[in-house]
Amino acid sequence: MKILVDIASIAKRALLAGEDKHNGYYEYLQSEGKEVLINSATYGLDNLCKSFESFFKDLEVYPKDVVLVMDGVNGTQIRKSINSTYKSGRSKPQGFYREYNNMMTHFTEIMLGLGAQTARYDGVEADDLIGFFCDTITEDQILVWSNDKDLLICAKNPNVHVYYNRELNPLPYGNFPYEFIDVYKATVGDASDNISGAKGFGPKAFEKMYEIFGDNGLRVLRAAIQKKGLAGLSEDVAALPQLQKLIDYAPDVQTSLALAELKTYLIKPEKIIWSHGVCQTNATVHPFLKDFSQQVTGVTALNFEMAFDEIKELAKESEVIALDIETSTPEESDNWLFDIKGEKHNSVDVYGSRLTGISLTMGGNFHRTFYFSVDHRDTPNVEKSLIENVLKYLNPTHRFVIHNVNFELPVLHNEFGWFLRDVDDTKMMASYVDENSSLALKTNSLRWLGYEQDTYEDTLKKAATEAFTPTKMNHLTLQEVLHYGADDTICTAALYQWFQLHMMLEQVWQVYRDVEIGAAYWVAQAFLDGADIDQVTLAKMISRDAQAKTEQEKILFDYLTEQGWEGSVLEEADESSRYTPKWIKYAFEIVTGRPLETSVRRFERLVFEVREQGAETLATLLESEDLGRLNQYVRTHFSGTPAFNTGSPKQMQHLMYEVMQLPVRLRNKPTDLMRLKGQDGTPQTDDVAINSALHYDLPDADDPRRAVLNALLKLKMYNTREGLYYKTYPKLPHWSDRKIRSSMNQCATVTRRFSSSNPKLNWASQG
Repeated sequence: MKILVDIASIAKRALLAGEDKHNGYYEYLQSEGKEVLINSATYGLDNLCKSFESFFKDLEVYPKDVVLVMDGVNGTQIRKSINSTYKSGRSKPQGFYREYNNMMTHFTEIMLGLGAQTARYDGVEADDLIGFFCDTITEDQILVWSNDKDLLICAKNPNVHVYYNRELNPLPYGNFPYEFIDVYKATVGDASDNISGAKGFGPKAFEKMYEIFGDNGLRVLRAAIQKKGLAGLSEDVAALPQLQKLIDYAPDVQTSLALAELKTYLIKPEKIIWSHGVCQTNATVHPFLKDFSQQVTGVTALNFEMAFDEIKELAKESEVIALDIETSTPEESDNWLFDIKGEKHNSVDVYGSRLTGISLTMGGNFHRTFYFSVDHRDTPNVEKSLIENVLKYLNPTHRFVIHNVNFELPVLHNEFGWFLRDVDDTKMMASYVDENSSLALKTNSLRWLGYEQDTYEDTLKKAATEAFTPTKMNHLTLQEVLHYGADDTICTAALYQWFQLHMMLEQVWQVYRDVEIGAAYWVAQAFLDGADIDQVTLAKMISRDAQAKTEQEKILFDYLTEQGWEGSVLEEADESSRYTPKWIKYAFEIVTGRPLETSVRRFERLVFEVREQGAETLATLLESEDLGRLNQYVRTHFSGTPAFNTGSPKQMQHLMYEVMQLPVRLRNKPTDLMRLKGQDGTPQTDDVAINSALHYDLPDADDPRRAVLNALLKLKMYNTREGLYYKTYPKLPHWSDRKIRSSMNQCATVTRRFSSSNPKLNWASQG
């Protein structure tokens, strides 16, 4: 349920109610010619929080579902442009507004700390924005709370209920459908808003009109007012003489309808100004609302039964629970990932992950968080079988909200052998809210909630001592991890509230549920199943392609050598070049196979660097006067292999269009700078360009360039296979069962298509 609160109508009544005999003060009001009592912000805040406490308990609803809808800046401007007297005569002392603003600042902070949200739209009133929400959100129940009976018009929507004067959907205007409240105000008027209506046309006349003409008659009347066609009612005056009043005061009726109608058509969802709350542990709490504030419990074997009993009671309040797990991996996982990724990586062995702790945030206000210690250091841990009992108790009736089900679902299935029955994924939901931004939990917590979570690295660092440096989650005690572990589900729950509301406003909530959730289970099952790989066949393929690659390289390198390509001819030193940085670096790379890492230019310093970086003999020969021995030494290390990279567009362009002198038939798209300079795009060198040259430019089968271009095509294919498959696939089989498991990512791209890694399945057809 979404609860839309017309907060100004509730808050002003709270501040005006009764007399503040302790902190109230008097202020002169010019319009009344007397001093009036100003109640203090503290007094009003107590009244307001008490009103909300009663509202929550009477209707069994919670702050997390509340949107405090506020008037936008210059909210009355549109209606005042229609009638300058709209809502005039409501002046109050400046002290009232000062105390009201102070009260609202504190109250808003309190409600955001309980997980509520605020919304406003500049240029319109709160009523207009509430009306927009009610007309747009069709995938959930809506409760509107207001002390302004005008908003009962929102109850025209079947999923909307309006709480007014401590009643749900009362009929203060009379026994007619809510959709005609604006027609009622247009004809009868509303003195509180300075809406005149038709003079002499009162509530009884409206009641009689509805009795005679019914729903369709009121629809026809609204259209007549909008089209300035009230004169057409003259034929019905005989049936209801009071209709003549509407004809006589037609301009007033037309103006009144323009004032009474909600301006929902002006609202563009992307321009709504939001604040998003999170029910957090360090929030400011008012005593009247303390029952809805966040409490975190670390659960061990010592207090498990007590926690489970509390969970059973809290489960009655809400069917949605936020869940997050903390895991650790064995040494085999570290070694396996190192072989694949190298030393620097942030990858996780999902299949090898084992449960270390699990967090649940639940209750009607997502206000109780339990972090179960399963495998933490120096902690009386809870047995996994007991964790499974908790999940099995909740699973039949509850939906679990998780940030990244592609991780949690497989890990929990590995632990317990079954899937959670129903889930939502705030990572996928983040993509539906903004597909162009990061989907990471902590990034979204900071962006939307203004809440900066501790990082995993910071948590480990805080726990480090001189004697022990933790590197994994199971190196931490429960107390060291409690805040970090609980934060994830607290923030996931808050993001769920906002993301779901946003998606309902865009009417994609059910689309997401239909498209993504079922697929998530198939993704998890496919990951768990894995795929076998025939290592013997793979080894044969690698050997076969290596031999074929050598044959094609010979064709290419022979041609390049004939053309004097760089790397095919040794550049020997002479008396002048032997002292230059260029030749010394050239010789160093030939001898060692790696570049000389230095920016020094003086000969003595260069020789020092050559020696320091492992080329002692070369350094000695550089210092000697024997130029012949120096060149001979470099020559013994010179392979004569042309320096050519098929993946370098510049080298390919030089070979095809300068050395081979082929005509340029295809070009790449020019950059913006190229366009400004009037330049064409660079020549293409891909397979299409090579095949084009073979077909159009080299018809002679005996032309040696044909063999070179064909060799290039094959070498590019072999290099692709080597890069995509041969270097990685032998390492990918998991250490535990030798199966390959690609990590499938839902909604991880701008277009929300599937993507994958280790290996990337969309590369399977390449090479």
